[in-house]
Amino acid sequence: MNPWPRAGIRYCAFAVGLALLVYLPILNNYFFLDDFLILHQLRNWPLGKFLTVHWAGHRVVVRQAFYAALYAVAGGHPAPYYAFLLALHAINVALVFTIVRTVTECPPLACLAAAMWGTCPLNGGALGWLAASGNVLVGTTTLTVGPAGTAI
Repeated sequence: MNPWPRAGIRYCAFAVGLALLVYLPILNNYFFLDDFLILHQLRNWPLGKFLTVHWAGHRVVVRQAFYAALYAVAGGHPAPYYAFLLALHAINVALVFTIVRTVTECPPLACLAAAMWGTCPLNGGALGWLAASGNVLVGTTTLTVGPAGTAI
């Protein structure tokens, strides 16, 4: 039996599309507060120092590497940063759909869960503020690895 029948793909596409529609306006966002500090550090610090900086008492090497990679591609233009975050959010919505579909074997329920999660107003902080975007990366990692370290 095919685990991705056409109806399941349509349900998943609907949930992803709805989330993208709701959060498409973030492409017009500009940098805010801590974003300028991050860009300043990227521009003025050696890469090794930037990657190993303590941020609120935490080492955030992956997040800093993410910023460095995006800065290398986009420089100081905000749209590519937010486009990448929006793409990651779409992937996360599809992963939520996949997990719920696998557990419940019910594409409509998976669509509802993924759409509700993907359009939740609480996502706006992580998607619309570069300094909080590490949460989107953590979401992708967590949803991909799944429970008990088993890849989905």
